[in-house]
Amino acid sequence: MKFTNFIEDGIWLKGNLHTHTTNSDGELPPERVVRAYRERGYQFLCLSDHNIFTAYPQFNEKDKFVMIPGFELSIHNDKSPEKVMHVNVMSRNSTYDFEQDEEFDIPDPEDGLAFLRNHAENNILMLNHPYWSALEWDEIIDLPGITCMEVYNHASEWLDLLGDDAREWDALLKKGRRLWGLATDDSHNGYVHRDGWPFHLIENDSFGGFIVVKAKSFTQEGIIEAIDTGSFYASMGPEIHDFYVEDGEAVVKCSPCERICLSGNRGKVMRALGVDLMEGRIPLKGNETFVRVQCVDKYGHIAYSNPIFL
Repeated sequence: MKFTNFIEDGIWLKGNLHTHTTNSDGELPPERVVRAYRERGYQFLCLSDHNIFTAYPQFNEKDKFVMIPGFELSIHNDKSPEKVMHVNVMSRNSTYDFEQDEEFDIPDPEDGLAFLRNHAENNILMLNHPYWSALEWDEIIDLPGITCMEVYNHASEWLDLLGDDAREWDALLKKGRRLWGLATDDSHNGYVHRDGWPFHLIENDSFGGFIVVKAKSFTQEGIIEAIDTGSFYASMGPEIHDFYVEDGEAVVKCSPCERICLSGNRGKVMRALGVDLMEGRIPLKGNETFVRVQCVDKYGHIAYSNPIFL
């Protein structure tokens, strides 16, 4: 039997689900942010401004760009009420739970958890940068409605070295919480008073983390379905062309890399090392309940598959 998350005969679409504009604490207006991502080959985007819902006109397939309506919600956890959690709330369809420019202020932890429960059906709920937020796995594992989390947050990693969330992700997976892993920018495009702004400074926090979905259609619904089912990979640069398990062997096909590392609930399974590796075939131990793969290129950039549950 073949196990894979990728939709058969889908189309590959690249996008970023976490970025900010002048609607909250970003330094560029929405239209400039959208144009920047379109110019660099992205095909979908969520403008996830803090605690304010925005929905922008949907582009059709001819325009080759889709906007995902949503926002980044700040709530408190009843286990650690002094900590603030950030959760992306992204609409699954064109019928929204919220009004355009509706603002949110939820200081009470119980109200925050109730919000997640009440809006999980019509929205994808994504936990953002748990490492940057100083969250431990036991503060996350019981959060209602969360179906995915950032495994890499580019701004947090590039600016603060706090954006690598793979350890938290693995801890949750090993404890039985099934979550898909995403890479995002969380870009704010700051440092406005220097030559080269916004995208030509070393502080540039855009275009460093993204996902590539394999979707049935170039639509909001097609992209959302791919995210819901794990038919995507997260990346800082490398590409994953296929990843599946069949006949006791994990098979990954990717852009040229130097390391292909397979892991699961039993820890490390196996690795492949080489120059310009584009395929790895790794036998399983046989006792795994899930496996996932990381492909690392010569620059140290990583592509993360979603876990395949066996």
